[in-house]
Amino acid sequence: MVGRISRDVTLSLLIILWLLTGCYPTPGRGLPSELSLAESYLQRGDYDGAIAICDRVLQKDPDDSRILEARARAKAGKGDYMGALTDAKRVCEITPQSLSYQLNLGWIASGAYDFETAVEAYDKAFELAPSGSGQAYNGRAWANMQLGRLDTVLDDVNKSLELVPDDHNAIDTRAVYYLKTGDFDKALEDINRAIELAPDYAEHHYHKGMIYMAMENWVDAYDELNRAYRADPNLRDIEDLLATAEEKVAEYFEKSGGQE
Repeated sequence: MVGRISRDVTLSLLIILWLLTGCYPTPGRGLPSELSLAESYLQRGDYDGAIAICDRVLQKDPDDSRILEARARAKAGKGDYMGALTDAKRVCEITPQSLSYQLNLGWIASGAYDFETAVEAYDKAFELAPSGSGQAYNGRAWANMQLGRLDTVLDDVNKSLELVPDDHNAIDTRAVYYLKTGDFDKALEDINRAIELAPDYAEHHYHKGMIYMAMENWVDAYDELNRAYRADPNLRDIEDLLATAEEKVAEYFEKSGGQE
């Protein structure tokens, strides 16, 4: 415990020294690099701290792809997906043959609702690794679904689940696919499984609320959307969806005389 505290204190002092003076010991002597410092901030959820470190490094070397990639993840963590997308695209221009960078670009592009770029990034990932990965299959399925290209979605998401059977994100993707194709029973089955695997994940409750809305089950829709809103009030259109569900619930109780 004493040794751990000592290391933590030493690291903190080194970070302060580097931020204040820009004088940081040369990496490779058993001391953390600028990248590892940025990663430590990312792991703690201090996205502003990570961005500050990355900005300082990029002033000296604007094409440091590892630092750019770290800054992209930090910006995405803050919800600045457009800023993250700019960095992620630049990273892939500098290092186009990196599988991890292409996957990261696909994820960030989807977060920025630039689904064409997301599909291009995932297609590039398949060129680099033809056997694919759960992330690549599910990411491409989600992006194509948002573009209305449903013909390949189910095949991609099922391949993702063959590789990672309990991936709650892929199960959620398939639930939304079934919602869009009108198979509400399968949609509910999948979204309930996703919630079982990740009960606190806001998007699962958001999508379950949308399924109930499509079924005109307004009471359950409101409950699920309200739960999603409490977990993440920044979900897309969540306030409008919640208001619609609340209005429909009020209409329902008015017509039923307050009886469920």
